[in-house]
Amino acid sequence: MVLTHDDVKKDIRKVMDKLGSGSLKIANPLQAIKLSALYTLPCTILHALTTLYIYMTISSSSAVAYGFLIILLCSFLMTAIQYSNALMYLSIPDEVRRESIIISKLKKTYLRVVSVTIIVNIIAALAFVILREHLIAIPICFVAGFVINQTVLSSEIARYGIGVLIEKTTGLMKRF
Repeated sequence: MVLTHDDVKKDIRKVMDKLGSGSLKIANPLQAIKLSALYTLPCTILHALTTLYIYMTISSSSAVAYGFLIILLCSFLMTAIQYSNALMYLSIPDEVRRESIIISKLKKTYLRVVSVTIIVNIIAALAFVILREHLIAIPICFVAGFVINQTVLSSEIARYGIGVLIEKTTGLMKRF
């Protein structure tokens, strides 16, 4: 389905009307953490397994543990960065999210990109098992995947011009 600028305007107006009607719910923080860890948690588990493999087969040096701690810290920071987006998304009522063409398109696009970047991280970890020289690819893929996820999300938001909707959602969230 091809969207026109008028379709986007109508959808934004409809969502803003529903948000203005007082139906804004308070997002569950635990649910927001789960949603914001959608990319980082699977990758962190993958990195933990890779670190365990390195520690058991290649080197039992403490540098291996420090490397994993750095990945863990990066994962925590990435999750924290995505937390506010998750809160905004979850504060929009379920029925509004389902009815909105733009929000559903954003969700599908984001989930597709997250899936691809997780698969790339898995491939990087498997490549390391085959060739030890690929160890550096693991953290690079992790950080690059996060940057790609955020870039695609920001680009889609700009493409649909829904910055106004985000501002309104943020404003309504601040009132509570």
